[in-house]
Amino acid sequence: MNKPSAKNFKVLLCIAFVAATIFFVYALGLGETTNQHPTFEEPTYDDVELTTLEEPTYDDAELTTLEEPAYDDVGLIFERVVASVSYNASEEIFEEPAYEEPDYKEDAYEEPFESRFDSHTYVLEQFFSGFPSRIAVYYHNPEIGFTFTRNGERVYFAASLTKAPFALYIYQKADVWLTDLSSAHPFLEEYYAGGSGIIRHNFEFGHYFSQHQLLAYNLFHSDNVALRMLRSIHGVAGFTRFIEGLGGDSSLIHNITYSRTTANQAGLLMRAKYDYINRGGRYSRTFLDHLLNNHYPFFESNYPVASKTGWFPLFGGAWHKMAIVYAPSPFILVILSDNYGGYDTPYFNEIVAFLEEFNRYIVDYITFH
Repeated sequence: MNKPSAKNFKVLLCIAFVAATIFFVYALGLGETTNQHPTFEEPTYDDVELTTLEEPTYDDAELTTLEEPAYDDVGLIFERVVASVSYNASEEIFEEPAYEEPDYKEDAYEEPFESRFDSHTYVLEQFFSGFPSRIAVYYHNPEIGFTFTRNGERVYFAASLTKAPFALYIYQKADVWLTDLSSAHPFLEEYYAGGSGIIRHNFEFGHYFSQHQLLAYNLFHSDNVALRMLRSIHGVAGFTRFIEGLGGDSSLIHNITYSRTTANQAGLLMRAKYDYINRGGRYSRTFLDHLLNNHYPFFESNYPVASKTGWFPLFGGAWHKMAIVYAPSPFILVILSDNYGGYDTPYFNEIVAFLEEFNRYIVDYITFH
């Protein structure tokens, strides 16, 4: 057998060294790999760090049930909410209105009060369609609140109609002690006036009259001298403010006897007289008696009529009456015409007769429907 040479021995030694190195490296790597991937063993529940999740009690929970804020805090909360919201300066934040439960009892249709009169208004429109256009009418029943007007805003020369609201103004002043109706005043030449009235015919200059007497002559005799004397005592400025306070047009008032009027304004002022009479002021009964004693009736009625009339041939003409007709359900009536001379008296009587029947009918209809 041949012995290995020294050269071969060195080769074998190198091979053995390489083999030993590879074995050592392999053994070291296998051990590390085994430590990284140990065999999985299912832990017992006692060994695990995290056990079954328990639902927290309300006492232990960090966030408990949200409590509704007290009403005193609502404003502060709202401010915080608004402050936390960013919005453009051009935008606005609108607060939604609170929801209200509808009242189902109101769902049933109820006819508007005004529409209940539509058919009655039509009846009057048809009736008055046959009358001359120069005639204006205002009708109002205070009990049921129904009003009808024809040519209501047409302007007429008022003649003596304004004497009645001027008397109302004076009586209301006397009610609050702003004037003394027993005070005496002399009849002077400067108060002389033609036209209607009896003072200039029956009394001499220098005769003294109380305001009580002047108001009576002013109303039932439509006395122009009495009016001038009352006007000298009270002036006109306070009266125009009085008209404005009633809701009237003071621009129509000119020195009282030279005023103008409309059916609507005359109706408004007649309603003021009706209210004053019904209120029972100190002089309400006296005022009513003078109006009931009007010496110039201008139309006939089946009921007592408290009224003031006015007539004049100039300034466009005037033949007017403003009245309270004391039917079982009283109503206010104004009839204006520019046809001076009483030529429209038949029309006036026809209007009154029809409205007396109409007034009875409409009150019964509203009462029983």
